Order: sequence, then C-alpha cells, then structure tokens
Amino acid sequence: MNELLERIDMLLEINMVTDYEYTDLKKIVDILNEHTNVLITDETAGVFITHIAAAMKRQRDKEQLNQLEQSVVDEIRGCEEYVYAEDLTNKIVTAIQTSLPENEIHFMYLHLCNILKSDKRRGE
Repeated sequence: MNELLERIDMLLEINMVTDYEYTDLKKIVDILNEHTNVLITDETAGVFITHIAAAMKRQRDKEQLNQLEQSVVDEIRGCEEYVYAEDLTNKIVTAIQTSLPENEIHFMYLHLCNILKSDKRRGE
C-alpha cells in the first residue's frame, strides 16, 4: 500500500490534485480498505486512483469525459461484483468533497468491479 500512497503524494506534487482532492483520494483508499477484503495496493488500485484524480482535474477544468457506450455500461452492470461496486461507489461519493458527474461514476463502477475481481486478498 505504501506505493499507492506514494502515487497519491506524487499526484499532489505535480499539481494534478488540490489539497482537498488529495484528502479525498486518501479517503477512497481508506474506504476500499474498510469495505473490501482485497489487498489494496498500487497494483490493485493504482489505475483507479489515477483515474479518479484525472476525473477531479477534469471537473475543475470543466472538461467532460465521453460517455461509455451503452453496451459497455450493460456489460459492467452484468458484472458479478456490480452491486458491491455500486455500494462502494455510493460510500465514496458520500465521503468525498469532490462532486463527480454521472459519466465518471460509470467508470468508477468499471474500475471497482476490476478491483473486486482481484485475486490479491488481505491475509493471504
């Protein structure tokens, strides 16, 4: 997990995130650690954290990410872990200060489904 926290530090150092977004990213890691049995590391969650940082920057810069195609959204919703990913997303969105648009939320589901599918478990 140390590498993941270093990634978050680096995102702040290069001004990709603001101070409060930096705090939000750390909250997200805490939520993942609290509510999953996945070993949360740079390997399992680094891409997700970087995507969220980019989403925060896009929000600040008033840029939008293209919508996922409906077929991709349907595939995500068919993911075995989707309901849990949706619950985690709600926990994250409620806990952070940054407001993210709906199209970013779909990408969160995608990343969280992938994290939840990880075979890296705590205690193993």
